[in-house]
Amino acid sequence: MDDLHGTDLRGADLRGADLRKITWWGACSAELAKVNLSGADLRGAEIETPDFDGANLRGANLSGLDLRRDQFEMTSFERADLTEADLSGVNVDGGSFDGAMLDGANFAGARLTSCTFRNASLRGTNFTAAVLPSDLSAFGGARFDSSTQWSEARHAQAVANSVTGLDGVHVFNSPAPPAPAVAPTPPAQQPRRNGTVAGRVAAVLFGAGFIVYAVLLATGQVGFVGSLIGRGTDVSERVVGVLAMSLLGLTLVGGGVFGFPEDSPSRGRRSRGGGGVDADSCGCGIDAD
Repeated sequence: MDDLHGTDLRGADLRGADLRKITWWGACSAELAKVNLSGADLRGAEIETPDFDGANLRGANLSGLDLRRDQFEMTSFERADLTEADLSGVNVDGGSFDGAMLDGANFAGARLTSCTFRNASLRGTNFTAAVLPSDLSAFGGARFDSSTQWSEARHAQAVANSVTGLDGVHVFNSPAPPAPAVAPTPPAQQPRRNGTVAGRVAAVLFGAGFIVYAVLLATGQVGFVGSLIGRGTDVSERVVGVLAMSLLGLTLVGGGVFGFPEDSPSRGRRSRGGGGVDADSCGCGIDAD
């Protein structure tokens, strides 16, 4: 069969099909919405006003075809061959030409605002009066040369945002990949401190008392185990006493001002148990019952 006039191929999977000898349709259009023609060879097919909305034309060979009156919405032309195809005046809404061969294709007057052309070949492509994406990242990696036709302003933008090779071919700058999200560094955990206000005040007072005692001991006003009446005479006794009383006093004052480190969970459990001995921890083999 070489005539598909009026045939509805919506959703059909024709991957790799060679349809070059088919006269598809005449005055009435065929329905090709969402058809899968990936890899199909359509060279020489007579196509007139078909509906290609949502069709998959990835890798299809459409070179030299007249596609001026066709409908393309969300159509994928990725890696398709559209060399010297005529798409002048078409409205391609949301289409993708990424990696497509568009050398010599005619897009004059076409509306292509929501399309992408990443890594496509645009040598000799005609974009005269075409409405193109304003974001040049849609052309990232695409190649063009002096034979590519577009408005003077767009040409200046393309040259300014591309790199020129020794062969005169320009390559659009690819957009930089987004920086990886860096998880915020959690603040360093400070040790929890406990202690009631009354307990901490008492600790400061006791600590201050020990410090005063250490000073009196150092100046010989009291003995290490004596009273405030007699004086200590043994030097080694006073040195040991001063160090011990000073360390104890400073520890109590620091704990009273900044709080004491929180008890470990095991100690907390034992302390909440009313001060009793944990039979399991002592290893005595006592039956708690």
